[in-house]
Amino acid sequence: MNVSEVRLEDVNPDDETCRISEVLDPPQLERSLREIGQLNPVVLCDLGSSGLAIACGFRRHRALQRMGASSVKARMIPRTEGWPLEAFRLALWDNLAHRQLQPLEIARVLFTLRHTCRLPRILLVRDYLPALGIAPREDVLENLLGLNTLDPGLRTQLSEGRLSFTSACRLAAGPPSRQAAFAAFLSAVRLTASMQRQFLALVEEIAARDGRAEEEVLSHKDLQDTLADAGLSAFQKGERACEILYRRRYPRIAAAEARFASERGKLSLPGDIRLAHDRFFEKSSIRVEFEADSPERFRALASALEKASGSPALYSLFEPGRESR
Repeated sequence: MNVSEVRLEDVNPDDETCRISEVLDPPQLERSLREIGQLNPVVLCDLGSSGLAIACGFRRHRALQRMGASSVKARMIPRTEGWPLEAFRLALWDNLAHRQLQPLEIARVLFTLRHTCRLPRILLVRDYLPALGIAPREDVLENLLGLNTLDPGLRTQLSEGRLSFTSACRLAAGPPSRQAAFAAFLSAVRLTASMQRQFLALVEEIAARDGRAEEEVLSHKDLQDTLADAGLSAFQKGERACEILYRRRYPRIAAAEARFASERGKLSLPGDIRLAHDRFFEKSSIRVEFEADSPERFRALASALEKASGSPALYSLFEPGRESR
């Protein structure tokens, strides 16, 4: 195909049918264009009265616009009965030839193939998921299709690595109001992937138990006060938020844990000795662990345990679930 100069004003930048890239303004692209010019042409499709649609080269086109260019080097492809599938396949394989797509880009690809190009789901699972480096499973396709409608704030957090893929899929399954509430809350805290799972599960369980919307759970005063505490880091806010939710979800267990910690403190045991209770306080047994790096230290820790065995506080540790007095 021949390459020609096309006026930027003739290109319709609002037609994003063939867009794949999540980030349209990479910081180094404009600098590259200024230094060495446009090496690769964009690919345009003539849609007649609708103008010229971009098939490949959204980022190059936008960068040239910002630079004030009047034209762009382009290859023209005709609109055929296969529009937009053929043009989109061209864009897809052009991208896959030189880079790994990000989760949100994969979601956009699959969503376009399914809802714009009207390809059957079985074809997406069989042919396109493996081409994208993903296991050919229906449930994986379902998660990725849902991810395309993710809230903008959550999209940013996922792209920046602050939100796990699993958490993003879980949130994408909810309505926009729910997504927006979580996006606002999670933007102020930092949670590991495992803590995100715990956080989301606790909010869902509290909402279901109390017959409330999850947005209401997130607006609880204790949680909002935690977000507003300028003395806490984002990680500390995340940890405290999980603690607050845990106490609300499991008030009896949370109270028992607090009592256990208080009574354990009365034993004045060295930090090398660890006492652990049954997870749900259903059993009266206690697990004792310690680590010693010498016979002398072993004897010292054993002596501390023997001394603690005479403390009245020890007996209360063997009463699981007893209410504080």
